[in-house]
Amino acid sequence: NKWQIAHEKTRGAIGQCIMRPDFKYHDKMPYILYNAGGCIVNFMFAILCFVFIFAYGQNPFAIAGIVVNVVFVVMNLVPSKTLGSDGYHMTNIGKTNDNKRAYWLELNMMADILHGKTFSDMPQHYFEFEANDLHLEKVASSLYMQYC
Repeated sequence: NKWQIAHEKTRGAIGQCIMRPDFKYHDKMPYILYNAGGCIVNFMFAILCFVFIFAYGQNPFAIAGIVVNVVFVVMNLVPSKTLGSDGYHMTNIGKTNDNKRAYWLELNMMADILHGKTFSDMPQHYFEFEANDLHLEKVASSLYMQYC
């Protein structure tokens, strides 16, 4: 029920953001907000660099920061199936309830894996999933993890 920032040492997760939904699955999952998070942070850094230019004058570092962060925002928001961009996920996860459930499962299973859990340590309900109408191959990794 609140934002929390913590540092956690997890092997093999360099810069990995663990986005575990803190609620049981339901079809009203805020998947758009989950996928837009990186874009929002990139946009905030671009604004911060812009403010830095006004406060301290033109600086190559700040100008590069604006350019790089704006490019990341655009790259992530453009729906690209090839890149598996956040924009692609935002437009396709909501097409079916199975897509939403698979995305929820993937976030939870990856969080467990990054915390060192094995599949046998995970709750049984993670593995009780049937995909009748799954259209998002990147999200389908949860099915592969269930198979493993």
